[in-house]
Amino acid sequence: MDLYLFDFDGTLYKKDSMIEYIKFLHKNILKYYFINFLFIPFFILKKINMISIQKYKKIFLKIHFFYYSKVYLNNTSRLFAKHCLKDLYSNVSSFVKNKHGDKCIVTASLDVWMNEISNELSIELICTKSVFKNEKFYDISLNCNNNEKVNRIIEKFNLSKYENIFIYGNSSGDKEMYNLGKSYHNFFKYNEQKI
Repeated sequence: MDLYLFDFDGTLYKKDSMIEYIKFLHKNILKYYFINFLFIPFFILKKINMISIQKYKKIFLKIHFFYYSKVYLNNTSRLFAKHCLKDLYSNVSSFVKNKHGDKCIVTASLDVWMNEISNELSIELICTKSVFKNEKFYDISLNCNNNEKVNRIIEKFNLSKYENIFIYGNSSGDKEMYNLGKSYHNFFKYNEQKI
């Protein structure tokens, strides 16, 4: 049996799913940019390494999710998943569907919107998990990137049972995954350009 592991943003999906989900959530692009304006001090702190990417991501999401309940976020994610599929690279859906074996998206993106996307693609999911308190967004689990991707893959799959492991990624956050098998950097983007 084979195992196929896919990064999402930039690998299967042409855009940044976090940014696209938040724009979709707000519905008003001016609101999106106004909230981002409020976030500028944290952006500067991140640039000068005064806060970690983990804290940066948590604050960014908390600022954008502040007005929305868990139920509303989940409902919006169902609509976003269908909207999002049009921005997959052109051969992704057929490629994933025609591969035999276990298939999983491994992404730093958040479960809030990724659960529905993985359901639409009929593929398993490993991602950064959200934490809610009193039905409001509160925090994120350890960011699913770099070594954490490998840790979560090993936790979910018994790798010794697979004859081949194929890994598809496009960024430095995927490099640790490459050691688990064969990798194809920007595979879908490259193939779309050749069509």
